[in-house]
Amino acid sequence: MAHVDLNERVHTVTLSCEDYEQLLHRPAAPSATPSSPSAFIASHGESWMIDSGATSHLTGNRSSFLTFSTSPKFPPVRIADGSYSPISGSGTVRPTDYLTLTNVLFAPKFPVNLLSVNQLTKTHNCSVTFYPSYCVIQDLQTRRTIGTGHERGGLYFLDTTPPVDARALSASVSPLQWHSRLGHPSLPTLQKILPIDSARLECESCELGKHHRASFPPRVEKRSSSPFTLVHSDIWGPCRFESLRGFRYFITFVDDYSRMTWVYLLKDRSQVPTIITSFYNEIYTQFSVNIRILRTDNALEFV
Repeated sequence: MAHVDLNERVHTVTLSCEDYEQLLHRPAAPSATPSSPSAFIASHGESWMIDSGATSHLTGNRSSFLTFSTSPKFPPVRIADGSYSPISGSGTVRPTDYLTLTNVLFAPKFPVNLLSVNQLTKTHNCSVTFYPSYCVIQDLQTRRTIGTGHERGGLYFLDTTPPVDARALSASVSPLQWHSRLGHPSLPTLQKILPIDSARLECESCELGKHHRASFPPRVEKRSSSPFTLVHSDIWGPCRFESLRGFRYFITFVDDYSRMTWVYLLKDRSQVPTIITSFYNEIYTQFSVNIRILRTDNALEFV
C-alpha cells in the first residue's frame, strides 16, 4: 500500500515496485450505471484508492479540484521510481456526490489518486471498515453510510455510485409525506424537526378528524305504538359449561314498545318452538293481548 509521510522537507510516497507497476497498468474501472443523473460524478475515469497508510489525500488530476490554491511551501513528493514530483497546491475534491475531500494535495506527475483513511476519519468523523472484498465508510454520529469501496487486484477503490441510503436521501419528499410518516404531528412540531416554510398543511385526514359534527344522521325513533305490537327475539349459545341443571342456551324476548325483556333457559335448540308457544300463552294470559309480530334473525330454530 502507499504511504505519504509529511515532514518539513520532503513528502515521501512509499510504494513497492510491484504495487507501483500494478497501479500504472491497472485496467480502467467499469463505469457504473446510477439510478439518477445526479448520483454520479465523473473524474476522468480515474478511481480513488483508499489507502490506510497515506497521511494526506493526493492526486495528479488538476481538473478534479472544485477549489484550488497554489503555494510554494509544499515540498516535493518522492515516488517509487526514485523521482520527485512537486506539489503545486491543494484544494477541495468531490470524488462522489456524497463525499467531499478537503486539503487534497496536487502532484502533477503522481499517477494515482490516494484517499487517506487517516485524514478522512478525522475530517468527516467517520469510520472505515475493511472486509475481504469491500469496505464501508460510515458516519460515527448518524451511523449513515456515506461511501463504499470494492477490492480490485489487492487494492480498495472508492465507489463512484452513492450508497443505498444516500440515494434515498436524494429523493424529494414533500412536507405532507413527512407529516403522514411521523404520525400526523402539528405543523409547529413538524417545523422543529424539518425545515418547512409552509404556513399550513393540507391534510385531509387531520381536517376530518377535527370536525365537530357527527358523520351519522340523528336516530329516528320508530318504536311501536302499543305493547306487544312488535317483539324481538334471539337465541344465544351454546355455552362452554352447562349450568347445574344442564342449561347451555337462552332465548330472549324484548317488547319494542316498553323494552320489557323475558329470558328463558334451554338445554337444547330443539326446545325453541315449545318456548315460543309458552311465551305466547303467557302474554295472552297476563295481558289479554296477542303478539302481532315476532322479529328474529331467521335462524333455523325459528323456522
